[in-house]
Amino acid sequence: MLQFGLLGATIYMEVVMTEKLYYKDVYMKNFTAEVISCEKQDKNYAVVLDRTAFYPTGGGQPYDTGYIYYGDKKIEVIDVNEKDGIIYHTTNEPIPTGENISAEIDWERRFDHMQQHAGEHLMAGCIYNLFGGVTRGLHLGKDISTIDVLMPDGRMRLNDDEIYNLETLLNDRIQTDAPIRCFFPSNEEIKTLPLRKPPTVDEGIRVVAAGDFEMVPCAGTHPTTTGQVGLVKVLSTTPSKGFMRVSFVAGKRAVKYFMDLYISSSEAAVKLSCGHEALPKAVDKLQQDIKNLKEELVSYQKKEVNFIADKLLNSAEILPHGRLIAEKLPDEFTSLKQLAILLAENDDVVALLQCGNNIAFSRGKDIDISMPDIIKKCGGRGGGSPDFAQGVAIDHGCINNARNVARELLG
Repeated sequence: MLQFGLLGATIYMEVVMTEKLYYKDVYMKNFTAEVISCEKQDKNYAVVLDRTAFYPTGGGQPYDTGYIYYGDKKIEVIDVNEKDGIIYHTTNEPIPTGENISAEIDWERRFDHMQQHAGEHLMAGCIYNLFGGVTRGLHLGKDISTIDVLMPDGRMRLNDDEIYNLETLLNDRIQTDAPIRCFFPSNEEIKTLPLRKPPTVDEGIRVVAAGDFEMVPCAGTHPTTTGQVGLVKVLSTTPSKGFMRVSFVAGKRAVKYFMDLYISSSEAAVKLSCGHEALPKAVDKLQQDIKNLKEELVSYQKKEVNFIADKLLNSAEILPHGRLIAEKLPDEFTSLKQLAILLAENDDVVALLQCGNNIAFSRGKDIDISMPDIIKKCGGRGGGSPDFAQGVAIDHGCINNARNVARELLG
């Protein structure tokens, strides 16, 4: 009861809970209703109708969206929530109290949620039957849905064979096109039902049953047969905060997943000149070929580095306190660091190398010159140990500057 004072009198007005049309007919797309109240909330408005087919957020299922019409106005419903049995429709425009309206829900969004939610029930039932896992949470996302499962052995993943067995049982049950029944049992009746998990409330318990293989308390919306779920595909099983998180797609989402997968595999098959069924072997061969090429490349690069090192050592500038190599190498050279380290295996060598803007300076063990110091003095930026330093050339004449600094120190 709400109580109001008016001119010394007291008026009592009963707050009536919203009639939930989606429980009477889950396929209802259009309906009429009366506006009970409209209150401003921040930049939007909370509209209460005497009855509604808009499903509010709850039980892991997102809210419905759609439109409310009155007069010549079309007002978008952008959120729906329930509190104490009253359903609030969030709009960005007010609607006068007492107005008779018509409304339509976004059916594509609603039916998608029905497929995901029913698919989740069926999958959770199969996980319980096969592995003893108990579902602790559900999230119907925009693209992918997830459930969090507490496994009896504490594990966080299913292997490929287990996922295959799960999907086989799950989709076999879907293909039976078994009836899905939603009902409100009495307190006495509910004690006799083979529920997969106990209810979380004491009153107004709603039960969803699929065929003779699944029964669980749930307040969400579902199709009337398992066949309308179409298909469920498990995408992954991963650890998540002490639970095994199962990611999946159902219904049209699953169909789209396989359509996209087919397009991708077709493109890959064309590029590898094989059929879909031969893709794994073709990829294995490609990976082995790449591995062999990488090994050949490493061998070639090692030979190239040794060849260049010998050439640079033969042309090194001989100074009183050591041999100096200062060289600018071609931009495409890729083994700058390896070459500098190899040259420094010669005890009396200072190697100052540049490739593009990259520089690598090294010294043999008989040389007492700091490589980072030379980088700083020659117009470069970088650092490292006294024996080896690398960085980038800032000054255009970096390598020449480095040569002059080293000559002075080795002279």
